[in-house]
Amino acid sequence: MIARARKNAAKKKLKPPHVAFVQASLVEPLPLTSETVDCVLSNCAVNLVPLDGKTHLFGEVCRILKHGGRLVIDDVSFFFGFGFKSLWITF
Repeated sequence: MIARARKNAAKKKLKPPHVAFVQASLVEPLPLTSETVDCVLSNCAVNLVPLDGKTHLFGEVCRILKHGGRLVIDDVSFFFGFGFKSLWITF
């Protein structure tokens, strides 16, 4: 998926520092400097993190996002019935 994302970004002439893709464990510290990220996008991944790991994950997201940065989560929702729901959060 990372390779495909990079290829699609290159087609649009998007490259660092404007866009970067990082693959990392969701239950370990993210390999990014604090307050350096404009947007974090998660697609169908947060539901796979154990409940106790979600606190760590969202703490890391808050740490790396710039003031005014965005977190976008697309995931399966059991609260509103089956299907995909999107959640946009601005910090």
